[in-house]
Amino acid sequence: MSRKVLLQLVLPLIGLSVLFWLLAFAPGDKHHQPALLEMSVILRDGDGNVSAMRKGMEQAAKDLNVELRFLTPAEDNSAVEQVQLLEHEVSGAAPAILLIPADREALGEAVSAAAGKTTLVTVESDMTAWGADASISMDHQALGEALGKAALNGVPFGGTVLLLDSLLGDNGVRERMEAAKALLEEKGRQVRIYRWTSDSTAFANILRIERPKAVIAFEAAALTEMAELSRGEEVFPLLYGCGSTAGIAAGKGPCDGHCGSQRVLCRVSGSGGCGKAGPA
Repeated sequence: MSRKVLLQLVLPLIGLSVLFWLLAFAPGDKHHQPALLEMSVILRDGDGNVSAMRKGMEQAAKDLNVELRFLTPAEDNSAVEQVQLLEHEVSGAAPAILLIPADREALGEAVSAAAGKTTLVTVESDMTAWGADASISMDHQALGEALGKAALNGVPFGGTVLLLDSLLGDNGVRERMEAAKALLEEKGRQVRIYRWTSDSTAFANILRIERPKAVIAFEAAALTEMAELSRGEEVFPLLYGCGSTAGIAAGKGPCDGHCGSQRVLCRVSGSGGCGKAGPA
């Protein structure tokens, strides 16, 4: 298994482990471990990094004797639908929930309302400030800066870098983009932010108008679509990104030359205290 896929599996696996620990060793019941733990997993999309994440979750669940229920919004990255799914699971007395938030601001009230009614852990975007029991996330600023530094190697001073804004709202993915933008501008590169909508015609027009030397994707779904779009193109900007899918991990498309495996810092925070793991 490639290092890229391993990185993508780490976060949800740790998330399941944290949930397992919180449930199996709850105060007052430290010596009793249920025969089978049930957990609900609220994803933010049905493609992109979710396929790799799901494999990691399913394997971890098998090892920990956990039964998972995967829930996906009908519209990718819909925080409104995530709120509905979260409220439904809480009202149904779900013992534990693993949430990958699309927008912290939109989900904040629902997460706060869930506090004390279930065990809730978020992955990718930290929501412990809203009452989540724990959060499994990475140092998004460090990852964004790493992507920006990688792009510096292929873009001369004054050159243009196109950043794909593929996930609206308050979340870890946006933190990566903002960090990359700040670093690139500091180093004298022109930065253009493009709201990615999977419209290949509109994107082709942007490439023709802006003529960027590089494109950066900040999550797996956008990176996958960029890789697919660039296939068969004689001239395409250098492509950088983070995340992994089966196609990317297999080295298909232009990413096998341009999508380096970036350093990822994993951060665990919550009721058990805060800690930071070193570079993955």
